[in-house]
Amino acid sequence: MSVKLSDDLELRDGIWYSNNPNELSYPEDGNDFLFQMEDSIFWFKHRNDSISHQVNLHARKSVFYDIGGGNGSVSKSVQDSGVTTVLIEPGESGCLNAKQRGVKNIVCATFQEALNEEQPITSIGLFDVLEHIEDDRSFLAEISKKLDKDGTLVLTVPAYQFLWCVDDDQVGHYRRYRLSSLCRLLESQGFEIIKRTYLFSILVLPIFLLRSIPSKFGSKRKYNDPVLIQKEHGAKSTPRMMTAYLNWESRMIKKGFKMPFGSSCLVVAKKAT
Repeated sequence: MSVKLSDDLELRDGIWYSNNPNELSYPEDGNDFLFQMEDSIFWFKHRNDSISHQVNLHARKSVFYDIGGGNGSVSKSVQDSGVTTVLIEPGESGCLNAKQRGVKNIVCATFQEALNEEQPITSIGLFDVLEHIEDDRSFLAEISKKLDKDGTLVLTVPAYQFLWCVDDDQVGHYRRYRLSSLCRLLESQGFEIIKRTYLFSILVLPIFLLRSIPSKFGSKRKYNDPVLIQKEHGAKSTPRMMTAYLNWESRMIKKGFKMPFGSSCLVVAKKAT
């Protein structure tokens, strides 16, 4: 399968670059900070496994474009499952980290700069990207234009505005979503929903009690505190009950079950118009 990219990109040291600087709604040090821990954090492992399953189920026969994919954690997971994958990430640090991780096809650009306007593509991924876009409706309209008819979109976003905390402020989120409102937004842009579910159903109460409520009372928690992150999410600190529950949740979703609540939303949609 051939990778479709814009003719305006320049290949340097194995990465395709746009010559335009990009403004990001994400901390400059965010990718480098996460790169040190992504492979050992249960949250990334569970999300990557859930995403890879859906991509293989709905988009395996096409090149998969992971837009705004950061350090390539999802791209590498999907690539390892046998799907030809292209990471499109405007932040250079993320692209360099993805190259070190082993992602084969990397573009340092926005998706508007990276993709050839004359050649629609078949499948796109947006994984915890949409919440960083101020005008999410217009952004999805642009994504729809890049997709071929019956093209597939797989995306994840953080769930529930009542779970908002200082972490959301620090990483540049504009909003969190309910699954129902996310699906309505996608349908308004000409998408047909194929699969919808929440993820991390076990985390809703802990996030609300330990992050959201303290944030309302002026919590000074820092999203990029490595000691705190390893304490909360590291493999050594993850309770066996948590691991067992997430393994159960993963099996249920793969069987087609829709989790009724969770701290993230996962949706698969097809372009219907």
